[in-house]
Formats: sequence, structure tokens, C-alpha cells
Amino acid sequence: EPCPPESEGGFCVDYDPDHEDFQKWKCGCRNGYIATGNNTHGATGCKPEFTDSPTVAPTQPCDNNDCCSDQTCENNADGTSYTCNCNGFSPSNVTGCCPEKSANDNSTTPSPPCDGLCDPDNQICGANNICICKDGYYSPSGAGGRCKQEKYCENPVRNDCDRNAICTEETEGYSCECKDGYKGDGKTCRDIDECEEESLNDCTSDKVCINKSGGYECRERTRPPTKQPTDAPKIDPVPATPVPETPVPET
Repeated sequence: EPCPPESEGGFCVDYDPDHEDFQKWKCGCRNGYIATGNNTHGATGCKPEFTDSPTVAPTQPCDNNDCCSDQTCENNADGTSYTCNCNGFSPSNVTGCCPEKSANDNSTTPSPPCDGLCDPDNQICGANNICICKDGYYSPSGAGGRCKQEKYCENPVRNDCDRNAICTEETEGYSCECKDGYKGDGKTCRDIDECEEESLNDCTSDKVCINKSGGYECRERTRPPTKQPTDAPKIDPVPATPVPETPVPET
């Protein structure tokens, strides 16, 4: 056994147990133990991390891991396990370690595994190697599904155009433009008062311009009632003709 024994806190991982002539193994120390020495295969010996205390203090899972030298160890949320990451490369099926770069490969950031699998028209490779929709597209079935173009203008909740603006679907997103009779950037539209400037309305001088939301109206001017001139001659009323009394006959 090339690794420290389990009784002393050690463990051994053989990545190629089927080939005895070319064994690939790695040594490490269990939680609560630390390595007393290291070589190309890992720990050569282990000892308790806290010898003065009867209770071994808990350590992070990555403090003692069997990740390869070209891998990054990340503690998992359960607090007891860890994951060996290859920073974008897929671990080898044989050794579990990261594949070696070619001599001509000077890149520092490997291509995500989902590159080439996503629809170039509407998808990009996202986190966890899942194809996600580009801006302006959405997937009805969720992450990784086919992407469709957003229909922002069909649902007022999905756009921020003013209610007095026209929403137009674009290749990526949408645009807002104020309707006739309004001014603004499309997201905020204010009514234009056409009656403030004569050039903005066609009302004639005998009519009054009345501003309305999104337009205006030309109304007929109200004419005042005709009054009798104060210097007109006064006309006396015609006196009433008296009616003769009819005598009542005696009986």
C-alpha cells in the first residue's frame, strides 16, 4: 500500500485499477488529519490536525481532497463533500483528471462544452453548459429549450412604451414612438398643445382653437345677444279703448 493506512487517517484512490502495470493513484488524509509529507502521488503520511484537544475540530472538505493538480477543488453545499473542477474542460474518463492541452494551445480560457450545440441565431452557451436564449428571445420550455422571438408589443406588461405611443417589434427587442399629437421618447409621451402656436393648427380667425388630448378642435365663436340701443326713441303704449256699459232692464 503506497499511501498512509486508514488507521492513521490516510486513504488511497486508484484511477486505473484494471491496469496494474500503469497504476494511477493518489494519496490523501481524511478530515481531522493533515499530511506530514507529500510527493507526486499526494500525502506520504498523516497525523491528527489537533493533538492537544480530545475533539477534532471540523475542517472544510477541500482541506483534504484527492483532486488532480490541474483541478480546482470546490466545497459542496452539504459541507461534507467536494467537487473537482477542470475550469471548463471535461474530466478524463480514465483518470478523472483534466485533459492535457496541446503544445500549440496557448489559450487560458477553454471553450465551454456546449459550444457548437447552441443555435447561433438565438442561443448562447451559458452557465452549467446549458444553451440559453439571447436577448430578445425566450424559451417556452425553460432553460435549454428552443428559443422564440419575444413578442413585446402583444403584451403591454412586456414593454415600457407610453400608452400614447406605438410599439414596434424589432429584430432584437422593440421600439417606442409617440403617436401624432404627442411628443417624447416613446416611453414618456406628452400632449402637444396645438393651440399655443398658430402654425400647429388651421383654425380661422372666426373660430376658437380648443386643445384636446392628441389633437385639437376649431369651434365657432359664441356671438353675444343683440341689445337695444340706449338712444332709441321711447314708444308710449297705446291706451286701451273703454267698453260702454250695457243697461240692465227692470223686471
